[in-house]
Amino acid sequence: MAIPANAAASLSFPVINMEKLETEERGAAMGLIGDACENWGFFELLKDGAWVDVPPMRHAIVVNIGDQLEVITNGRYKSVMHRVLTRPDGNRMSLASFYNPGADAVIFPAPALVEELSEEEAERAGSAVYPRFVFEDYMNLYMRHKFEAKEPRFEAMKADAAPIATA
Repeated sequence: MAIPANAAASLSFPVINMEKLETEERGAAMGLIGDACENWGFFELLKDGAWVDVPPMRHAIVVNIGDQLEVITNGRYKSVMHRVLTRPDGNRMSLASFYNPGADAVIFPAPALVEELSEEEAERAGSAVYPRFVFEDYMNLYMRHKFEAKEPRFEAMKADAAPIATA
């Protein structure tokens, strides 16, 4: 089913043509994205069991990293449970872009970051804080436990861990 050519005319929020980012009109497109981030916020994250508002920030774009980057950084950067709320008038604008590795990619903490663990962290975690896993296996588990805490998913991947060739 195709979207009608005039569909954008009936929308009450700006439509940003992302193709413009690859043209001479990049500056104008980035301005529209910045405006959207400032004026169409309503983003919250879960912190210590409570939803905390993340207000729009002038001249900023919020980047939410996923679980795979948490694993690769060995916990240096955390993925967070988050949600987007609608505006009181019912309108909402979201710009989501997902970048995933191939299904057969092996995800594991970067060796240099494992070596940087403090003595206390190493005692607690062994060496790597996160398990090594195949991306497709993790996504299959994720789809069964969507919108639940990430920690049980990581624990399940540890329990299923079998040696994985990385060379």
